Amino acid sequence: GSTGTTGTTGSTGTTGTITPGVVDVQPATLSFGTTPLGAPQTRLVTVRNVGAANSHLIITTLDVIPGTGAQPGEFGAAMRSGSSTDLLPGQYGLVEVSLSPTLVGSKSAALVIHTNDPSTPAWQVLVQADVQQFV
Repeated sequence: GSTGTTGTTGSTGTTGTITPGVVDVQPATLSFGTTPLGAPQTRLVTVRNVGAANSHLIITTLDVIPGTGAQPGEFGAAMRSGSSTDLLPGQYGLVEVSLSPTLVGSKSAALVIHTNDPSTPAWQVLVQADVQQFV
């Protein structure tokens, strides 16, 4: 069957096109707080489809951009095991944000969640941590 704009294969509506979802991400700022040097931590970010009926919010990629004080690789992000990247209205996926601190100091990064939401194709979450040497 055709998957074009008038086909029905893979369709969720009558026209065979996917209605993009509307992204909502919580929290807007993710803080690891004070974290011991060398102690890996994980926090969760919720990505929800708040779009209309029959819409699909598709999470395409996750990027972590190191900011002030952050070393490459200290912050990371991945979809939590079992979380879908194709979300129907009301459904959510969980992004695991990781911190593997290698140097002491305040640090930040931007988690960028790319979706098919045309109004917000790249949602940014500020990620912060204060890494301390505990003796």
